[in-house]
Amino acid sequence: MEERYMWKYEHIDETRQQLLSKGIIDLSGDIDEDMAMYIRESLMILATKGNPDIKIIITSNGGNVGVGLAIYDMLRIYPGRVTGEAKSFCRSMATVILQACDHRMASANSKIKIHNVLVKDLSLSVLRNPQKITKLIASLEADQKIINNIYSLRTGRSLKKITRESDKDIIMTAQEALEFGLIDEII
Repeated sequence: MEERYMWKYEHIDETRQQLLSKGIIDLSGDIDEDMAMYIRESLMILATKGNPDIKIIITSNGGNVGVGLAIYDMLRIYPGRVTGEAKSFCRSMATVILQACDHRMASANSKIKIHNVLVKDLSLSVLRNPQKITKLIASLEADQKIINNIYSLRTGRSLKKITRESDKDIIMTAQEALEFGLIDEII
């Protein structure tokens, strides 16, 4: 028997609703405001069901740093157990979101990427305005410190080591991510 909700969530299509009924959240595509709303709405639905254990399936190139950190926070405070599965690729902010999960897994041929956000977010329009550059750099440096702290806490590596590795803009295999401490298990 299919469950019906009193209202329709605009960020949750029929396939995602079916997955959610099985405790699965599909985090695929860009990390943006729509993704954050989908995650928020999914967690609200799960709260009405007693906050069951959930699985987050991640296939994403990453996206907006602020939005990604908001999703990270939502998953960290979720009362049920959260298992994250990186499928195919998990890059940038998607890797940070994976760190919010209680248990982190990746398929054997997944690619996991960490990098310094400052390198990726400088656009030409910003580069032409010195005041915007200073403000953007300060904001991105603050975000990078938050991200590095997350990686340090989850991997057990020092902030110095995490900073050095993030600056390299590296893509890891699942085995390398396991050895680095970004995941707990290879599927």
